Amino acid sequence: MEENNFKNLEGNPQLEDGFVEIANELVEAFCNHRLSGEEWQIIWSVLNKTYRWHKKEDWISLSQFVEMTGMQKSNISRALKKLLNKKIIIKSDNKYMFNKHYKEWSGTLEKKEIINTDKEIINTDKSFIKNDKSFIKND
Repeated sequence: MEENNFKNLEGNPQLEDGFVEIANELVEAFCNHRLSGEEWQIIWSVLNKTYRWHKKEDWISLSQFVEMTGMQKSNISRALKKLLNKKIIIKSDNKYMFNKHYKEWSGTLEKKEIINTDKEIINTDKSFIKNDKSFIKND
């Protein structure tokens, strides 16, 4: 199977066809940080070009990002700039790598638990959200 040939995949993934090893702690970090869809596409593209092939870093051209994501170059550049500023992706000598040290990441919104009280909705960090319960959906 070719590295970037998503169109020829059968839609029935099997571990024996290959997989990306990611530490559980990193998966937990992914679950607790909010990023845009475009940022996630870039992160997974970098992981695809590096972790998938057991490499820490790789040369990734803008055209390769276009091929992997289907995004426009301007959107890729913007998402890359955000991820570089947040220290989630590192660029060195025109090579990209994923920064697995998630405590170094900045500018990501960590998910907060929301508590619904009778009078107001608050984040666990005690910031006020809304006191109009008409917007609350009870499961």
